[in-house]
Order: sequence, then C-alpha cells, then structure tokens
Amino acid sequence: MFLLWIYTVGHYDIFMIASEDDQENATKLVSVLQKFSATSLTVHPELTFGQNLLDHLRSGLACSNYRFIFIDDHLREDDFAKFAADVALMKMINRRDESIIPVTAHTGVTIPYELEVFYHFSVNKLLHGKRLDDIVVDSLTEEDVNMSLLHGIVKTVSKSVSSTPTKMAPAEQ
Repeated sequence: MFLLWIYTVGHYDIFMIASEDDQENATKLVSVLQKFSATSLTVHPELTFGQNLLDHLRSGLACSNYRFIFIDDHLREDDFAKFAADVALMKMINRRDESIIPVTAHTGVTIPYELEVFYHFSVNKLLHGKRLDDIVVDSLTEEDVNMSLLHGIVKTVSKSVSSTPTKMAPAEQ
C-alpha cells in the first residue's frame, strides 16, 4: 500500500496543460493573459525539473478552477494520451465539465476528438491573427490584443469574480 500526497500552496484560476514541446508558447499565453488582465490572475505553477508529471497533473486538476488544454503544432495523439491517462481528467472530459477549455494556438491546429464538444479559446483571435511564435510579450500593447475577448476570458476564469466555473455568455464568446 502507498499513499500519494499532493502538496500545494493555494488555489489557482487556471491550470495550463501543454505538451513539453509547446510549453514555451503556453507560457507566453499565460504572460499575455496576466499582463493585460485587470485582476490578479493566478496560474498553477509550471512543471519543474524532476517533478513527476502525473503528480503535477493531479495537483493542477485539484487546485485550479479552470483547465486550459493548450493545443499547438506539437501536440500529438501520444501527448494527449499522456494527459488522458489520468482518470480524473478523463472523467472531467467525459462528463463535459465546463472547467475544461481547449486553447488553440492558431487556425491550423486540429482539436482532438474528445475535446471538440467544449467551447474553445482561440489565441489567433486574441492576438488579431498573430501567432505566439511571432510575438514578444513585453512589446505588446492593448492594440495588439483583442481586449474584449481577453476581458471575457479573465472574467470567466478569475476567482475574484466567481469561485465556481461558469460558462461564457454568447456575447463574451
């Protein structure tokens, strides 16, 4: 018999799930969201070197209001299978939990079949057609970002507005 201890220091607005190869762009997206949000948007800490991937996934699922599944060019079926190996995540996906939000990096990205039923958030729309690869977060201005879309997302996921997940209104989508 073994015990699994998940230690965390708090509760977060967002947990960003991304493949290892897409981690840099996922981190850029988090920086954009935090830079332009009027509230203090909290994000579950990234996987650290030597940390167990499964423990990190479980901690993020348990301690975050929303789970963003970042989908970019590098996400492959076997990468998604690694995430899907976690029973808690698959239960959330199967019951169509509204806290799951697929995030597409650009228009050419294909959403995995299991995630097609969810409202998805398009980085391409947020950045007015630009790709995360082509931006420097520090040089972005409000003109570079679809602020109404960003405010809708922040309002939806921010625990300062609501501590329970809510579905985005059609006007915010």
